[in-house]
Amino acid sequence: MHGNFIQLNKIWEKVLGYSLQELQQINYMELVHPDDRPGTFEALELLKKQESVTKFTNRYRSKSGEYRYIEWSSKPFGDYVYSSSRDITDQKLQEAKLESQEKFRQIVDNMDGVFWLLSLDKRELLFVSSGYAKISSADPFSKQSPYDVLMDLVHPDDRRQVALALEAFDRTGVFTEEFRLTGSSGTTFWVSSKTFPVFGEKGEVIRYAGYFQDISARKIAELALQDKTNRLNAIFKALPDSIFTISADGVYLEFFNAEPEKLIAQQHRLVGAKIADYFSEEMTRMFLESIRRSIADQQLQRLTYRLETDGVFSHFETRILPIDTEKVLVIVRDVTELAVKDAKLTFQTQLQKLLVKISNTYINLQFEQLDEILNESIRELGEFIGADRFYIFEYQADDHIFRNTHEWCAEGIEPLIHTMQAIPDFDKGDWIASHSRGEVLMIEDVMLLRDNDPIRLLVLPQQVQSLMTVPLFEKDAYVGFVGIDYVRSTKKFDEDEQQLLNVFAQTLMSVRQRIGSQRELTRALEQATESDRLKSAFLATISHELRTPLNHILGFGSLIRDHSSEEYIRDFAGDIYTSGNLLLHMIEDMFALALAEKSSMVLRQTTVKGVELYMGSKSLLQEMLNGSGKTDQIKLEFKPDPALMTRKFIADRQKILQVLSNLFSNAVKFTHAGSIEFGIYQIDKAVEMYVKDTGI
Repeated sequence: MHGNFIQLNKIWEKVLGYSLQELQQINYMELVHPDDRPGTFEALELLKKQESVTKFTNRYRSKSGEYRYIEWSSKPFGDYVYSSSRDITDQKLQEAKLESQEKFRQIVDNMDGVFWLLSLDKRELLFVSSGYAKISSADPFSKQSPYDVLMDLVHPDDRRQVALALEAFDRTGVFTEEFRLTGSSGTTFWVSSKTFPVFGEKGEVIRYAGYFQDISARKIAELALQDKTNRLNAIFKALPDSIFTISADGVYLEFFNAEPEKLIAQQHRLVGAKIADYFSEEMTRMFLESIRRSIADQQLQRLTYRLETDGVFSHFETRILPIDTEKVLVIVRDVTELAVKDAKLTFQTQLQKLLVKISNTYINLQFEQLDEILNESIRELGEFIGADRFYIFEYQADDHIFRNTHEWCAEGIEPLIHTMQAIPDFDKGDWIASHSRGEVLMIEDVMLLRDNDPIRLLVLPQQVQSLMTVPLFEKDAYVGFVGIDYVRSTKKFDEDEQQLLNVFAQTLMSVRQRIGSQRELTRALEQATESDRLKSAFLATISHELRTPLNHILGFGSLIRDHSSEEYIRDFAGDIYTSGNLLLHMIEDMFALALAEKSSMVLRQTTVKGVELYMGSKSLLQEMLNGSGKTDQIKLEFKPDPALMTRKFIADRQKILQVLSNLFSNAVKFTHAGSIEFGIYQIDKAVEMYVKDTGI
């Protein structure tokens, strides 16, 4: 009773023209003439009640497009119906013929249009009704053929259509067309024309009859309706929505979207079905309550929800508008792409905040704090991406071993750090080779690896189902990796997890390099301090030893120059004084230069984007304020130069942030209430920044 033929005999192929296999694949209701479907549904309801139906007639569409009259006698057995049927099309046609003969005279005498009779060879007009005179004043019985008489009346734009129809009429004896005629007065109007055979007593065709009927009013209305329908259909097709009408009790009544992929069920099954047939109990309650409120309040109701299909979630927005007190219009839009983008943007924003927080933590990190801060960082990152395990491995190339230095595990996940020490690398060739090339190792399902794969053999006993590792490099040397494990289920990785691990790996190596550099600098500073002390002592000694005799030379040179009576002696003495004074200034300049070298500074010039510098500074100030506990007392104001956001310039970004960090720290520290303003703008070819606060 669900609408499908289960078993048929071969006569059906002759009656309808379909093969038995084709008929078994078609819902029989699709073949029933639209005018006969209500009666067919009523008969089906009786069968569902286990009542027999006899001598029920309806029309079925054959493969050629014609409809055949079928008489049924059916008896139900549970969910199945056993039927016998016969083709009574010829009988029906004969009945129609008799009826038409009875009414022929009345039709001819009273019809609103033109009726005619053609000879069997279609070349002679035998009869034409008086209605012809209303169309044309020409003699229809002239020497012209009936076809020429007709073509003279047909509107020029429709002549090709009618000519082709007449050619088909010559072959088939069938002529059914709608076209325009132009009368003698020049008036154009639409007609429906049909020609049919007239049969003799023996059933042979003896002539043809036909008629014109004025359908101008209907045609104009149809064209207007078709135009409106076309525009509405175009709108529906352009809308990314599925549109339904649903009754107050949750029954699907209509739908206005013909795209099957947008429907939750096949068209013939959806209409008449209930919301509860396709949605969970909770979702059904939500829909019905929204429908009830929409009808009661006569207002728009909005719903957002998501549905899971084959493990994939789709997001939808539904708008419910009241039509009357019995039904509502429901517009459903798939907003999955928008929801995914929004979730991704939220994820990226939260990730950026987390990475900025971690980076700020590492800015002034001392070596003694490294282990504690790393453990805290991998915990935060692991929880953020929902991993089961986050770890750092160090590779000791000289000893050819891996060592797990840091690990975080989610609740209920067994730690492995104590067992993952001194892991030999002899069977990790592919792993090390890919890492050495800077490649990320990403395995979404360990069980898909070959049975003897070294990675599978290593992680399978740990119940790891998915993993990702990112290599660590120090001065182009492979020194280890950071990674995440998923134990409870497999994980389909995307660029977010890879981005997080890459950024953390870079931050980790930067911190290690900075701490290493700081330790080297500390040793160098100690050596430089001692060197400066020795240099200062040396310079003081040299200065004293040189200045004493030089002062004597300058003094005696001055006396000789000023008191000698001999001009040439005065000239020689002047040369001695000038040269000695020059030597004294040279000694002082050398001493000043040596002292200045102790506080000299080397700038690291790199290309910096204006937007990156501004956003980094903004995040730094926000984090400092958040950490101070004064967010309710202090308002932050940011005034960036829009033109600067798209520019690049050469600067030492790290030192700029160090200076700003001190300024921000002082502003937050000494401002108890009020505001802190940070501005950045371009002046000529330079960038100017300022920090202004209302503190003391």
